Amino acid sequence: MVRQSSEMTLPSNYFECAVINTFTKLNQIPDFVHGISIGPNKTINENDVLLLSNASDFKNIENKQRNEDHEKEIKCIAKNEIDQENYSLYVAKAIMEMENLRAIEVLDNINQHAQKMTNTEKELIWKRNENLRLMKEEININNRLKRKIIEGNINEDDLIISRKFSELLKRNLEMKSNIGNKIGTDKNTKLENDEELKLKTERMNKILKIQSEYYTLYKQIMENMNNNCGNSKLWTFVFSDLKKIPEFNEKFNNIANKTKSGNVETSDIETCSMILEWMAIFTDKLNNKINQINEEEISVKEVQSKVESEEILIEEYPSDEVSENEIQIQIETEEQKISDKYICQESLNVYTKLEDNLLEITKKIDSFTKNSNLKGFIRKLKIAINTPINALSSLNSDHMRDKYYKISQLLRGNFTFPVNDIPDLPKEQYFSFEIDFLSRRFLSQGENLVPSKPEDAFVLASIIIAIWIEFPDFGSVFLAHLMKKCPYIIPAYWPQYKGLSEKDYYISRGYNYNADGSIEDQSSFLKRMTGIFMLYVAILVSLPRNNQPHPHGLQNAWKWFAAILNLEPRPDITATFLHTFLELAGYKLSYYYGIQFWKIMHLVNTEYLMKIEKITDVNFRGPVSRLKDYIEKILKDGHFVQPKGILPSNYW
Repeated sequence: MVRQSSEMTLPSNYFECAVINTFTKLNQIPDFVHGISIGPNKTINENDVLLLSNASDFKNIENKQRNEDHEKEIKCIAKNEIDQENYSLYVAKAIMEMENLRAIEVLDNINQHAQKMTNTEKELIWKRNENLRLMKEEININNRLKRKIIEGNINEDDLIISRKFSELLKRNLEMKSNIGNKIGTDKNTKLENDEELKLKTERMNKILKIQSEYYTLYKQIMENMNNNCGNSKLWTFVFSDLKKIPEFNEKFNNIANKTKSGNVETSDIETCSMILEWMAIFTDKLNNKINQINEEEISVKEVQSKVESEEILIEEYPSDEVSENEIQIQIETEEQKISDKYICQESLNVYTKLEDNLLEITKKIDSFTKNSNLKGFIRKLKIAINTPINALSSLNSDHMRDKYYKISQLLRGNFTFPVNDIPDLPKEQYFSFEIDFLSRRFLSQGENLVPSKPEDAFVLASIIIAIWIEFPDFGSVFLAHLMKKCPYIIPAYWPQYKGLSEKDYYISRGYNYNADGSIEDQSSFLKRMTGIFMLYVAILVSLPRNNQPHPHGLQNAWKWFAAILNLEPRPDITATFLHTFLELAGYKLSYYYGIQFWKIMHLVNTEYLMKIEKITDVNFRGPVSRLKDYIEKILKDGHFVQPKGILPSNYW
């Protein structure tokens, strides 16, 4: 190349030609580049990626255009009568190299954005290597310019080009640093994604398990209905509930579709659990109704058979006299009619069995507690039971797990006190004492603690349910104590039978007597009974942990509600218990039993409240007035409020 004079200058319209050259190149840019942005909000679709893969075509067009542009530049300079051929070729070559680097940089930035979308470390590493390659190329170009300076064959434009290369190199170094940070960030993101994937997998497994149980119950229901398709009584009884099942099936299908994409939330598990619980309750209700209808049919046949046989006997042995035996039967029949008004006979049969079982337990305990050699051991057992129960609260899930674990280990026979203090006895002998004493302690908490701290009823209920599931014998003993102390849970309003003293009569109804022999006042009585009843209802509506089957669930709440409304009301106690029951259980009953429950609510409002008002003294209408106001508000609002303090099934 010929050395240029230091006085040599660029033609006045050189940059004008360069601008024209730039716009000419712009027309040759492929269409796919026009639609590409490298902004932070750009999203890349499949077509963009395919087009980028053909970016080499753009380079071929660019190379072709360079030759044409080079010729136009020389012509443009020639028209201005400037004979600077070697100089123009050098500058044109430098500009083309810069434009080539710019094109590579643009394509590189586009590829960088595409690689960010894939969010993988492998592609980020590739990007880093590509930038290193570009940096080496720029360094080589810069070195060539430095050699020009050494040779003295350089001017101001060359220095400008060199500075631009330096700036480009600096930007590439910054890009390299950002890529390193990005890789570190993506590693953390990967760990977070792994944790999220683990949680999603657990949720999907739970959903699949619940779904399997749901369709098992669904199959049972359909089989029962098909086997009793001609039973109009049964269809009338379950018709409103059956209409809910298609809705639940649709919900399960929607959630099942979400599991395919992995977008399962905790709320979906709660929804499935509630639907499964409803199905379990409905299945029990359906089975009970079928059994009841079958028993009624058998009873009708037996009565018809008996009537026919009696008619035959009357015809053979006519008599106008009434025997003493018949008179006694008439008296017992009248007493039975009175009992039917105030006692639910079906529930009474259940209570009788529980009471018989409790008597057997009591006999075992008597022989255990009367052994003088076991007094120290019994004292330690009581302390070991009292300590976790007295400390129970909904402080946190770890706290509740700890208290449950201590009680569970004690009932399993794993004692924490020294081995020398543990007598060599069969587990059966001290286990009966443990479950009896534990039942009494829970009952005492309901009687004394719950009236002042209603939310604690759900904490106690959650622990009781867990122990009940693990140790079914405890549940039988606890329920017997509960009904004996508070007979309105049966439900039963005990009448004063012939020969029963007034004191024994009031004790049977749940009243306490003071040390001076006087009976407790009515407000104290209602407060204690309400606390025990709140604990019982909290057990009915609380969900077992880990979606386990409930040992005494919501179907028993429905039975109690139906039973109490079939009895004649009593002053104070009926209104108080109905109010408490609806506040705690109304929310779930309205959800699971739907229109059937609301029909009963209207019946209570229009008919049963009037019965309570008739037998209530005008000076003591506080409970019935509160019940009336509450029911009117619920019917006006059209919904119940979830009780405060209820714990989710996965709380601990």
